[in-house]
Amino acid sequence: MHPFLPVLSIIFLLAADAGMLFLHLNLGDPEVAFHAGSVETVVFISLLIGGGLAYWLRRFNLFFPGWFAVLSLLWVAILLFI
Repeated sequence: MHPFLPVLSIIFLLAADAGMLFLHLNLGDPEVAFHAGSVETVVFISLLIGGGLAYWLRRFNLFFPGWFAVLSLLWVAILLFI
């Protein structure tokens, strides 16, 4: 296992969080609203890659990316439904 993989997982999860926060704060702007589907797709793919990598890292007894993935998923769900 490469030592950068946990950091890569957290980077993907932070990108998903930031993308959803950007979408949540700027949805009133017509230019952002027009591309909301694309931003949501990027958020979903980032969560999928980051969460999948965090789940795979459990094989090496690294549990902190998994907890970060759970918190990231909750954050995105809260922003999606508010």
